[in-house]
Amino acid sequence: MKAKRILALLIVWVLAFGLAACNSTSTPETKTTQENTATEKSTIADTAKEDQKESSDSKETNYSIAVSVNALDDFMSEWYKYFETYAKSLGCIVNMTNAEGDMDKQISDIESLIQMKPDVILINAVDTEGIIPAFEACDAAGIPTIDHTLSVNYDNTLHLVFDQIAQAQLQADWCEEWLSENEGETIRAGYLWGAQGNINAKYRFDGWNDQLTADVGDSYELLAEGAANWSATEAMNYCEDWMQAYQDMNFIVAANDEMAIAASNVVDAAGKAGEVMILGIDGSEEGQQYVRDGFIDATVYVPRQLMAENGVDYCIRIAGGEDLTGQEFDICDGQYLLLTQDTIDEQLGTN
Repeated sequence: MKAKRILALLIVWVLAFGLAACNSTSTPETKTTQENTATEKSTIADTAKEDQKESSDSKETNYSIAVSVNALDDFMSEWYKYFETYAKSLGCIVNMTNAEGDMDKQISDIESLIQMKPDVILINAVDTEGIIPAFEACDAAGIPTIDHTLSVNYDNTLHLVFDQIAQAQLQADWCEEWLSENEGETIRAGYLWGAQGNINAKYRFDGWNDQLTADVGDSYELLAEGAANWSATEAMNYCEDWMQAYQDMNFIVAANDEMAIAASNVVDAAGKAGEVMILGIDGSEEGQQYVRDGFIDATVYVPRQLMAENGVDYCIRIAGGEDLTGQEFDICDGQYLLLTQDTIDEQLGTN
């Protein structure tokens, strides 16, 4: 009996020791598993955060900007060069279409741009009214827009403007100064329009014509005017006719430098260089050289680089979700300069 009790106690002791050992071993295993699980979850969370950060950074520097321009004349070509360079330096993707002055083509161009699903579309319109269906199509596709310098009659967009009248008034200032230096003379002018029906062309004519009419009265006569559509070729055709028809014409005022350069070439070919004053607007690179060489008497400098970079900045703000619809901003900050042969290098800070 005694032996049996000893054996029973021995069995109980062995079982108790075994259970204790099992409990002691399971605890560290559970802790290790929990630590591994926690580490795995932390790694996944960190990876997700990094992915989210990369996605956010990518969106901030890789907006897709679509641009539809009226026509790539000298001025707009220089503007787009600055626009594209600046946008790409900020990591943006830029796609541009050129309507070549054709309203139907511009609407078709914008329909194609919509299919690319850009973050914003900047539109330099051919016509203020004809372009409205394109703005409506962008709205229907959920793509925000910018009306670039044409004051389109559409509310649900951001309007970027520059003061066309102020630019043209600088041309008028030069004319008035010429009159003050040439007592008894009369300005007998031909005017080269950008395009009839284009609001910017109208503002440029009105700013020049209205000021002269008000300020100098009988000392100013508009002999002829023609819509040369911002084109050197069309401007040249008008000027050739004028040199024949108006022997006493002593001024040709153009709504851009490209047409002023064409006028200068015609006047020179007619042997009237120095007799017919030539004025332009834009201060394009070629226009500046013609002023330096004395072939154009004056041009009004419009800061294309400032315009372009401000335009990109507004595109990025809108692409980033800022609502600027219905607002209007001057993208040149009023920085227009009258350039003449005597002042151009000082005005532009060049040598």
